[in-house]
Amino acid sequence: MKILKKNSDFTTNIFYRFFVPTLLSSLCLALGNIADTLFVGISLGQSAVAALGFSAPIYMIYNVLDLAIAMGTSVTFTSLMAKGKSKEASAHFSQMLSVSILVSIVVATLGTIFISPILTVLGASSVGGTVYSLTHQYVQMLFLSAPLFFINLLLYFCIRCDNSEKLASIGMAVSNTVDCLLSLVLIVFFDMGVKGAMYATIIGQVTGILIFSTHFFKKGTHLKFIPKLPVLKDIGVSLKLGISSSSQYLFNFFSILAVNNMLISISGESGVAVYNVVQNIFYIFNGIFDGMGLTVQPLSATFFAERNKKAVDKVRNLSLIWVAAIALVLSVVVSIFADSICMVFGLDETIADNFGAFATRMLCLGSVFAGINVVM
Repeated sequence: MKILKKNSDFTTNIFYRFFVPTLLSSLCLALGNIADTLFVGISLGQSAVAALGFSAPIYMIYNVLDLAIAMGTSVTFTSLMAKGKSKEASAHFSQMLSVSILVSIVVATLGTIFISPILTVLGASSVGGTVYSLTHQYVQMLFLSAPLFFINLLLYFCIRCDNSEKLASIGMAVSNTVDCLLSLVLIVFFDMGVKGAMYATIIGQVTGILIFSTHFFKKGTHLKFIPKLPVLKDIGVSLKLGISSSSQYLFNFFSILAVNNMLISISGESGVAVYNVVQNIFYIFNGIFDGMGLTVQPLSATFFAERNKKAVDKVRNLSLIWVAAIALVLSVVVSIFADSICMVFGLDETIADNFGAFATRMLCLGSVFAGINVVM
């Protein structure tokens, strides 16, 4: 009995060791995501919020691809390390880093070449005028900076699985703090609009990469770059693991795309603006859910490789309890202040009090179930 209790305490301690810093870094990432919409809305109003709403599906495609690569690589790396195969783990990271860079360059190139038809599919062409112009500016810079998003996320996932959870959390927190502060400065004080939002995001991504890269100069690290020819089978295994977690964003892509185009015909740019605000509020919820998911993934992979089923069950139970409790409390708070939150994002008062507040409260109703789904 004492041995079982000791093992249980160890599992609980290691869970919180991962969960607390990961949750904080995920929330910082969420704040970085909403900073653009928040400050653009404050500075330019509802039309600019709608423009960023049209850009949201691009981020979903990024999440499908870069999260699949990063998540799959980190899980495979962790499993290999648990089996004592450190050289194989480093070699796998190296080839997946090459894959990440290659895929991001392809995305950047295709996105830049076909930006006009892409904006048509996104629905921005239907609105035209100022909203179309703002969307074009933002999306163009978003495509050009694709490699930064892919490399940043891969390094974050992998160094936290190589005994550097604190560095990973610090890097994510600092990069998103830089993004938030620069968004405020460039958008509100220098009146740079959506370009300022994108410049802030780019500088934030570069900051994260620089901080994460210091991990490679630490003694005793297993994460190293080892030149190696790609092995398609190994790449496929990692991508299969990663897609199981990132596939949710593919559904989000089609959902946002469909809803945006329907809202244009029903209520014009104001409907798209409201939907974008609701999506940004959900980023906070999703930050909690992702933080829990990022805690569960490496721990479950390690305990599963060690054939420690009780530890896997313990991690699952703790994660479900915490994600449900936090989501419930946050839902109540957001529901109470729904109209005020919408106005802070730049929605017109009438829209915020009615359509915006209603949509926000509907989001809160499903938040607990969404969190449980992410963990499971």
